[in-house]
Amino acid sequence: MSCFCFDVTDKAQTEQVLSQWQDAHKEAQVEVIVNNAGITRDGLFMWMPYEDWDKVLKTTLDGFYHVTHFFLQKMLRQRSGRIINVASVSGVKRYRRAGELFGC
Repeated sequence: MSCFCFDVTDKAQTEQVLSQWQDAHKEAQVEVIVNNAGITRDGLFMWMPYEDWDKVLKTTLDGFYHVTHFFLQKMLRQRSGRIINVASVSGVKRYRRAGELFGC
């Protein structure tokens, strides 16, 4: 089992690290992708700076895209594989303060 640290919001870095892994494991078959990257910027939406909003979305959405897109064609060619997307409970949790976003 291998573990890598990389910034999923950075497409070039993601492709570089995953390409290195793929080159080192040419016979490996990708069976499961677990997209679990996320960050929290708690607070009221009305006071959330755009930079925080942007970081949350880039980590959650761009991260999913960069990792999944890298492996998707290979998974389709091998006619197998699973993609698991983990989301925060923040989207369904009820908050006491109106306008609060991204809390855990």
